[in-house]
Amino acid sequence: MNTENLSNQLFAGATALAGLILVFLGGIVSAYDAFPQEDRFAVRTVYRRRGALSLAGFLASLVSAIFALTTNWWAYPCLLTAAVLL
Repeated sequence: MNTENLSNQLFAGATALAGLILVFLGGIVSAYDAFPQEDRFAVRTVYRRRGALSLAGFLASLVSAIFALTTNWWAYPCLLTAAVLL
């Protein structure tokens, strides 16, 4: 398989996934803001966990996109493997 084609597809997929996760993260923030001020403390741990998980997924997809883009510029097959694994 052509590594340039694979790195282009990985870059496109990773950035699309990052965008979808960012929209999900916005939904989490909006749902948390919908609670009244006195009830927010009771649900803070649930929404903080959801936000941390989605932020980790967002950062992992961005790192995967950076690895794929770097592989497209320079011939580093180890970064392409890391982008696939992320």
